[in-house]
Amino acid sequence: MHLSTLDVLRCPYCGGRLELVASLFHSRDGDEVHDGIVGCHCCLFPVVDGIPVLHLDPAAKSACGQVQEGRPDLARRTMCHLDDDQAIRFDQLARSETSTYRDMVGVIAPGLEGIYFLHRFSDPSYSVAHPVARAVAGRVLRGGGRAIDVCGGSGHLTRSLMDLSSERPVLADLYFAKIWLARRFTAPGCEAVCCDGNAPMPFARGAFRFAMCADAFMFIWTKRQFVAELLRLVDAGSEPAAVVISHTHNARVWSQSHGNPLPPEGYRDLIDPTRGEARGPTKDEAKRQQRAATKMDPQRYQRCLMAGMPADDEGDR
Repeated sequence: MHLSTLDVLRCPYCGGRLELVASLFHSRDGDEVHDGIVGCHCCLFPVVDGIPVLHLDPAAKSACGQVQEGRPDLARRTMCHLDDDQAIRFDQLARSETSTYRDMVGVIAPGLEGIYFLHRFSDPSYSVAHPVARAVAGRVLRGGGRAIDVCGGSGHLTRSLMDLSSERPVLADLYFAKIWLARRFTAPGCEAVCCDGNAPMPFARGAFRFAMCADAFMFIWTKRQFVAELLRLVDAGSEPAAVVISHTHNARVWSQSHGNPLPPEGYRDLIDPTRGEARGPTKDEAKRQQRAATKMDPQRYQRCLMAGMPADDEGDR
């Protein structure tokens, strides 16, 4: 973590500025902080392998204590959720100059998610998100400004922003191991921040001109807060800025990684403030629903309503 990154970081709980606690264990090389503790008015957070961990999950609390005890190696194991055998292999690969992304993924994510990581650059959702991110970010960052990739995993799309962001683009994700991979292999040179997308974002208002979230919005429970936070991050007055959220899933279409998506009208109401209040059915809609309820099997009727399918006489036929 470069010390200048502290200028845009804020505590997600009290909103205060964060500073490196020089009186506690830390290691740095010039302006680059490798391990240490940052603090605000209310909390202490660990910096592990150059990644500030700005949440209070149990692993983060344990890692904070391990860094203060001068054991950042243990803090990295804790944040990556490695057992003893995995930790030994991980440490060996981390020290090697010839280890590859595939090698590390085999330790950190040996299952289906690891396969997804390995083939992410050829994934259809990436093939769509990459040109969109390049086009929009290229436009709004033309005169300068910083980009952030929220819930960006191991940094495949962050890599797309490296040459567009005037300062190091920021990669934010809850899973430490993923953003560690990004800093090491996928998007070296980015600034990585470990934080929870369901909580307020640990960044200052207007710190960015471009913010994106791809392939992850369906896993966010606090969607209304999340959208408001992304808009806050790019609120830089009259400067051009943009937020891109792509591949959000549809509540009416099942997928293997379904998450908690909304139906189309749910996304409309979430984004359009003029339609955000729920409305009841019109008089004609109520009549059709009542008529359908007397003719259809009750379970089928409920399924039609949930799926947004016609449940009137014509729809029943």
